[in-house]
Amino acid sequence: MRSLLERFPLPLSTLGLIALAIYVGVQTVERLQEADASRQETRRLEQRLREAELERDRLLAFLSYVQTPAFQEVELRRSLLLKRPGETVYALSEQSGSDAGPEPVVMNPPGSEPGLGAWWRFLVTREGYR
Repeated sequence: MRSLLERFPLPLSTLGLIALAIYVGVQTVERLQEADASRQETRRLEQRLREAELERDRLLAFLSYVQTPAFQEVELRRSLLLKRPGETVYALSEQSGSDAGPEPVVMNPPGSEPGLGAWWRFLVTREGYR
């Protein structure tokens, strides 16, 4: 069996050009694949950046809302069960295993005037519901 070079005699310069063409073709394909992977990574990072900017905008909007007096009043009334004069505040206690629903609990210490000062004295002096 004869070798390929013996069957098809080509000058050495032609073989060199063929080898060079194959090498250049392989390198070109590799570079194109790398460029495509780089473009995909760029698109992925740009998408993450857009999502992070939306999250930042949402958090800034929430921060500006939290700093409003209306939010602060609602949050104080919810967390400390504060009330305005003449209001009755109800707190719903959580009961596990009850299908009847939560029972309302009136949060108004007897003998105290409504407002922040009364609650402060109630909480700090620990007089409770005497």
